[in-house]
Amino acid sequence: MRISTSEVYNQQTLAIDDLASQQMQFGGELSTGKQVNLPSDSPAQIGQDLLVRATQAYDQTLSTTLSSAQAQLSTLDGALSGLTSVLQSARQIAVQGANDTLSTQQRANLATQVDNLLQQAVGIGNTQVGGTSLFAGTAQSTAPFHTVGSPITAVSFTGNQQATKQFFVNGQTYTVGVTAQQAFNLSSTNGSPDVFQMLITLRDTLNGQSVVDKSASQVNVPGSVIAPTTLASSAAFATPLTADSSGSASVQINGVTVTVNPAVATVASVVAAINAVAASTGVTAGFDYKQERLVLTSTNGQTFIVNDALTPGAVGSPGNFLNAFGLQGQGSVATDVSTQLGDIDHVLTTMLNSRASVGSTLQSLAQVETLNSAAVVQNTQTISGIEDADIAKVATQFTQTQAALQAAYGTTTRLEQHSLFDYLQ
Repeated sequence: MRISTSEVYNQQTLAIDDLASQQMQFGGELSTGKQVNLPSDSPAQIGQDLLVRATQAYDQTLSTTLSSAQAQLSTLDGALSGLTSVLQSARQIAVQGANDTLSTQQRANLATQVDNLLQQAVGIGNTQVGGTSLFAGTAQSTAPFHTVGSPITAVSFTGNQQATKQFFVNGQTYTVGVTAQQAFNLSSTNGSPDVFQMLITLRDTLNGQSVVDKSASQVNVPGSVIAPTTLASSAAFATPLTADSSGSASVQINGVTVTVNPAVATVASVVAAINAVAASTGVTAGFDYKQERLVLTSTNGQTFIVNDALTPGAVGSPGNFLNAFGLQGQGSVATDVSTQLGDIDHVLTTMLNSRASVGSTLQSLAQVETLNSAAVVQNTQTISGIEDADIAKVATQFTQTQAALQAAYGTTTRLEQHSLFDYLQ
């Protein structure tokens, strides 16, 4: 077989080009630390790499979301912790205030403490994270709670009760936050006072602004509604009003007897009967249809006595007016504060339930984050296994290729020094 000079040169040139290409590839791997830099390097590996990188991008986005959610929930838990302290302090003050031996000045001092707690509660309600209020719902409000008057006589709300931020992970829904109703018992469905109204009422009571005897709790059957016309059948009352032997039920207020007939009486007629003798008793009546409670209020700021009594001409036991309406036997600051302990306990329980929910969500998100972090590490290792070059191996290959290339250059140079006459000799 005859091999021409040009054929030798062509083969030598191809060998040099191949070695130069290999040297360039190994050099690129050494400079980048990656064995796959272009799709053409390894199409199969590139496909796998892109798939893992897409999963990694999702996991990293989820990690950012989880961190943000946990930060918000931690701040929320801190706010609810502060509210817990406020309510527990209010309860301690109420227990102290429910003492008939306290002087007017001592109760006034307690009222000042409650006013400070009220201002703290408003501040907690306006807690923000990243410029957004924790308790405004989905409303774009940085301060949803606004005070009225000085001292505060009311607190208004400009947020909403819609569910706050939610996100989904592996089919599970997580809510990052609580509503104002869940945290502050705001606009409660059962009509019980919210945190702010409870503190305002407690402060005013301790200041001696009112002497009342109020139903200790709702007098209606849960789920039913008491209207002005309700009472004759007592169907809506948790404890139906019963009569004495005369067929009527009587109650004495400061020694003045008020009589009603449970068979035909209504809430409105009971209130009217008590108010008809207010000039003699010094006590007026009202019914809070929102809270479903009867409220007796002293008109002269003095303590008053309330007790079940026999209707004139009746024998045996009196009716159960006090029990049916959940009243105490005395209207005073002490008994009023004692009744308010139930309201404090209610808002505290409501808030603690919300705090427990926040804690549970935090714990769940921590578990999700642990699994997600493990996935991120695993994906990083997989990507590294696909892309990263074995530097020691590549360095050896680069050196070997460089040596071969230099040898090829040397051989080509020597071949170029010969002419046709050298071969003919």
